[in-house]
Amino acid sequence: MNKNTQKFARIKSIWHYGKKYLGWFLVSEVCILVSYAISLLLPLNLSRLVDGVLYGQQYSLMGAVLRAYLLLFAGMAVFNLIYAVTWQALNNRFVVDIKTTMFHKVMMAPARFLCSMNTGDVMARIDYDAEQYIYAVQRNVFHFINSILLCVGITLMVAQINLMIAFMLLVAAALPIILTRLFGRLTSRYAKKSKDTTGDYTGRLFEILKGMREIRLLGAAAWATRRVLGPLMELIGLGNKSRRVDFAVNKLIYLVNLSASLAIYAYSAYLVYRGALSVGYFIAILQYVALMHRKFNWMMRIYLDWFSRRVSIDRVCEILSLEPEPDGSRRLGGEITDISFCDVAFAYEADKPVLQGVSFDIRQGECVALVGASGVDYLNRHLRSLKKLHEVHFTVVNGENASGVGILPRQA
Repeated sequence: MNKNTQKFARIKSIWHYGKKYLGWFLVSEVCILVSYAISLLLPLNLSRLVDGVLYGQQYSLMGAVLRAYLLLFAGMAVFNLIYAVTWQALNNRFVVDIKTTMFHKVMMAPARFLCSMNTGDVMARIDYDAEQYIYAVQRNVFHFINSILLCVGITLMVAQINLMIAFMLLVAAALPIILTRLFGRLTSRYAKKSKDTTGDYTGRLFEILKGMREIRLLGAAAWATRRVLGPLMELIGLGNKSRRVDFAVNKLIYLVNLSASLAIYAYSAYLVYRGALSVGYFIAILQYVALMHRKFNWMMRIYLDWFSRRVSIDRVCEILSLEPEPDGSRRLGGEITDISFCDVAFAYEADKPVLQGVSFDIRQGECVALVGASGVDYLNRHLRSLKKLHEVHFTVVNGENASGVGILPRQA
């Protein structure tokens, strides 16, 4: 699947599962936009207080300025509360909807997929990746777009005061975008590798723990440790690489913003000294720059997270795009008349075979039991789980290789 196809699949998936909650999204959008509008008005109200009351000695304005502050802060608190309640309810419903849909898709998936899937990987997709899916919708799409609108509003408000300072803000915003874009490629690569490895690790751990009694009886603890330790060490290494990338990006963006802030503050102070800028507007610019950089740092953080979360979206979309089989199973050309196990062999260690030369046939209507000393039931368990850990094909049904057929255990 090429990049354009993946982008289209993400947008289609988000719209398909998000449109039923469109009303909730609209309420949240109104709350955020009102809160952002209030945050743009607060610095201007402060400039009125400084220029009109303190320097202009128009003390009659004090009551109006204080009332404006009271209304602005009360309005922001109310709309933030409505947003928090609305989004929490939306988040809960969205997560349950996605996870339930994914679980249903897996249950009704083709038999070949069910037999070839890594249990741990599917568990990680339904649990962790589904959570990242809603986080991506909330932070990387919803909040990111609104944050861009806020930054545009800040730039326009500053442009009303001084065009040169607004231009300096735009230049300061461009550099972190370039840095995040460059380092984001590494983040995306590490995230994809980490999620694949996590699924492999979880699947191995699940199968090994399920057969731990037999593994201990057969003295294969060292083998089990190696099977788990390999992907675990790989996960640790990938986590260290991701953290180094995050650290480098955060520090570089911090240095860029610090340098830009100092330059803007110095130029604004120069304008005040020359009489081209009032003290009130100077303080308003300081607040706008601090708000811009704080919001922009957060935007770059979630923009960098997007390179990781889009991997989760793709993994979720892969499950959601599964087409169910009409009858939910694969048929082997009619009625099963015989099952054959042909020379089955397996060993944890090269010199310690567990299964060797196991061959027998089961005919239609026959009932076969495996008996023996403690631990012999491991053959039964192993036949169900061996293909999860090793590429071994050993079962023939009606003369056909049954590598794509699931084995469903049944207890008497």
